[in-house]
Amino acid sequence: MLKHYVRFCYPGVLVNEYSDLKIKSRDSEFDIPKNCFGYYFFDKEQIKKKKEILTGKEKNNSGMSYINGKIFTKSEVKELYGEESNLYRNMKGNNYKRVIKTRCNNFQPFSNKDKNIIE
Repeated sequence: MLKHYVRFCYPGVLVNEYSDLKIKSRDSEFDIPKNCFGYYFFDKEQIKKKKEILTGKEKNNSGMSYINGKIFTKSEVKELYGEESNLYRNMKGNNYKRVIKTRCNNFQPFSNKDKNIIE
């Protein structure tokens, strides 16, 4: 049986932290934690075998939905922070065309699948 989840993302020290919430469908209503910068959906297959539930890997990941972020292009980052900034060098090295400054004041890559929700 296919199970649906929403993953809330939070800034961490070295990598992002997250928490998962099982939902009935991707159209379900849920509360967004105030300290998260965004969320995305994914699915997992679950199979019951005897008395054990076997859970598959994440699949069908959606794009990230950021809340109240500000999107910057590589040229805007270069102009604002300079060519020698870690942000610009990371964008250049990882070939990121855009990043988003989240409501938690951290930067994340911003892809075509992602969206910025202004509340």
